[in-house]
This record gives sequence, structure tokens and C-alpha cells, in this order.
Amino acid sequence: MLAVTDAAAKEMQSLLVKSGAPPEAALRLVPETNGLAFAVDVERPGDQVIGHQGKTVLLIAPNIQPYLEGILLDVRDTPEGPRFAASRTEEAAAGDQPEGQEPSPDK
Repeated sequence: MLAVTDAAAKEMQSLLVKSGAPPEAALRLVPETNGLAFAVDVERPGDQVIGHQGKTVLLIAPNIQPYLEGILLDVRDTPEGPRFAASRTEEAAAGDQPEGQEPSPDK
């Protein structure tokens, strides 16, 4: 399962607010030719749901969940602004994070 840092979840929540998305909406990871992108969507059956402060911020469809196994999604400050970064980690690969729970920022 994909794990998300607290910083990344906060940034997703900020993106949702800035986009004017309705309260029931969240970001969804969608496949593109050269990777993944975010789209605003609503929860569907089978989605992996990542929450932050009681709000769903990220949805992952069942068909791409296996490809994200053992991946940690974080956010980094860059001169161009915050950027999401994915990395493979032992903690994420071992499944140490319960579903829907973000790891602490130091993981």
C-alpha cells in the first residue's frame, strides 16, 4: 500500500482548498503516459483512502494499488514551490502503516 507523509497530506489538503473542490471530493492518483498525476474526484468502491485531519485527501483506484506497494509519497520544497516525491522505503514495503494512516514525517 502507498504510504503518505503528514507533510504530503497537508499539501494535498491545501491543493483541494485552492481548487475549490466540493467537500466530498479528494485528489485521485491517475495514470498518465509518463507517470501519475492528480485529479479531483470522489471515492469509488475499492479505493485506497488516505485521510488527514478527518478529511479524505487521496484516493487510489484498485487497478493501480499494486504498482504503489512499498512507495512513500512525500512533499519537498523547491524553488518552484512544493513538489511531491515518491520513494521506495523498507517501512512502506513492509506495510508498517495501517490503511488510511499517515506515517510520521521522520519515516
